[in-house]
Amino acid sequence: GIVIDRVWIVPLAASLGASLASLFAWLILSRTTQRWLALFYLWTAVAGLAAVHHHWQRHHLDASDISHFADKEATPTRLRGTLHSAPVMQPSQRSDPLRSIPTQEVTRFVLRVTERQHLASHRWNDVTGLAQITLIGRADDITVGDEIELLGRLALPGEAMNPNEFDYASFLRDQGITVTVTVKD
Repeated sequence: GIVIDRVWIVPLAASLGASLASLFAWLILSRTTQRWLALFYLWTAVAGLAAVHHHWQRHHLDASDISHFADKEATPTRLRGTLHSAPVMQPSQRSDPLRSIPTQEVTRFVLRVTERQHLASHRWNDVTGLAQITLIGRADDITVGDEIELLGRLALPGEAMNPNEFDYASFLRDQGITVTVTVKD
């Protein structure tokens, strides 16, 4: 059921309807001599419920999710939240002969967002969700569970643009991450 929903994105109502119909067929056939057919319907009901669970976890967003405030184009935002993952530092690659422009040190972590500031009115709003933070520079003084406030550029993750290209947005969505934020300092 999970694989079927992953490949074909079965609507929630269709998965739920198929699992309930299969469960009803199992109840009827379990009292007859056709036990193998009853078992088939039972497994079909389980697969349908697995598809329902997968669809709900992957595609359902709360009304207060941070992704409702993001767009494909990055916009400035100020967020507060708690570090959900440990920061991972990536060193700069200044000596790589295949790069014409050297890279800077980057720190990445996942933030469980709790508040977002409306920059025009300076009012804080409660929000939920996970954000992939890319901090240009080094951050040695933060760890999992720390509450932080940051100012950066909020955007929806970029989807694959070519056939068979790695789909970063789907990769993040599998982890429950709905937005990306790039922070200069």
